[in-house]
Amino acid sequence: MKIGILINSFNLGGAEKLMYDVAGVLYSRAIPFTLISMKKAETALELQIQKKLTDCGYETVSVNKPVGKGRLSSVISIKKIIQKYKIDILHTNGQSPDFYGRLTKLLLPKIKTVVTVHSTSGYNAKIEKMLSVLTTEYTAVSKQAEEYARNTLGIKKKVHVIDDGIDFKQYVKIQNNRKNKFVILSVGRVISAKGYLETADSVCEYLKINKSAEWYIVGDDTQDEKYVAAVKSRLRPEVSDRVKFFGSVVNTEEYYSKADVFLLPSVYEGFGIAFIEAMAAKLPVICNDVGVILDIKKAGGKVITLKYKSIAECIDEAIQFKQEWLDFNYEYCRKNYSIEAVTDKYTEIYKSCMR
Repeated sequence: MKIGILINSFNLGGAEKLMYDVAGVLYSRAIPFTLISMKKAETALELQIQKKLTDCGYETVSVNKPVGKGRLSSVISIKKIIQKYKIDILHTNGQSPDFYGRLTKLLLPKIKTVVTVHSTSGYNAKIEKMLSVLTTEYTAVSKQAEEYARNTLGIKKKVHVIDDGIDFKQYVKIQNNRKNKFVILSVGRVISAKGYLETADSVCEYLKINKSAEWYIVGDDTQDEKYVAAVKSRLRPEVSDRVKFFGSVVNTEEYYSKADVFLLPSVYEGFGIAFIEAMAAKLPVICNDVGVILDIKKAGGKVITLKYKSIAECIDEAIQFKQEWLDFNYEYCRKNYSIEAVTDKYTEIYKSCMR
């Protein structure tokens, strides 16, 4: 049994980060796989990530699909990769990988396809209806994503819920690197779904009052230049130098170690892996009730909900956040969202495809 893990790019989106970590566990268990990117690594970050993956001993390859074209050639390219690397199961992650990966099954009918729904928006119900016949198994990264798959996309086949997970070992050694400043950390792409625009005024108001506070935004800020410009235009001149955009980084855990509180004002999330990372770093979390946060709260976890509150009010709560709440969040997430447990579930799906 050999797995082909098809992703959008060698970047740091939620789906990509999850699959890199799953690949690490597969590698440690001697389960053969190939990481396949639709996009050729071109940026410095993409090249750095691909090199890091290959240095770990992982097999990586690119489809080299051009933006907005190369549809037929991409399907043929995926077919050749499957044949060359002797792949039995193609696990697709993201709308583009899902689309082209499953079309390849028309050329290679014996290939098994596993599709993971990573979000609660952006998918096309008509396309899914057509391609469901080419899907061996469906999974979703949260209960909310599974409900979206069934109710909005109309998927009739069983959708297995396999929650996202992280490598908790990366956070064990985190040391507190806080200096004489109060750091509000946000980790997530600078796109409308993350809600930065709606929160900018409130954060600026807090920064105006608290002269030692800074807002760190870590995440890709190249996907929607108009939105990024809109966010930056909302930053008040007197505090804008204390709002720092770091872009995509490989070492996100270092930023968690510098933070006092985690803020992610997402409008929606398929899962929200950054929430788990923040809890692994034992930070108070300020957010909306989206994605995995709903499950954590239902289980007794504690977060600070943004609804009807200013950032200043939320941070006042964060400062009084109890250690026992941080410990509960950490232990609950470690038990339920460790990458080892996640990989166990994917492995069972892979095995079921081969029966």
